[in-house]
Amino acid sequence: MISCQTLVQLLERWAPKRLALDWDNPGPAIGDLSKNVSKILLTLTVTEETVEFAVKNGFEMIISHHPLFFKPLKALRKDTPIGKIVYK
Repeated sequence: MISCQTLVQLLERWAPKRLALDWDNPGPAIGDLSKNVSKILLTLTVTEETVEFAVKNGFEMIISHHPLFFKPLKALRKDTPIGKIVYK
């Protein structure tokens, strides 16, 4: 097992935030960085299907190439595409 915080630190050594483009949004989006995980799903983009697969198969963390949030949220409701992902 590894803590989410430790994993984030390892990833940031490999891909420093300073290399991200201005419009990009690197780093953790949601969750508890103190949580320990042992099953991690890697994906290009987080979708409803990605989250359903992760939950069904016992993944404890999702790491994606594309950020979950590109722009600041004005609302987070279950009836929006991003809300459906976050609430799962």
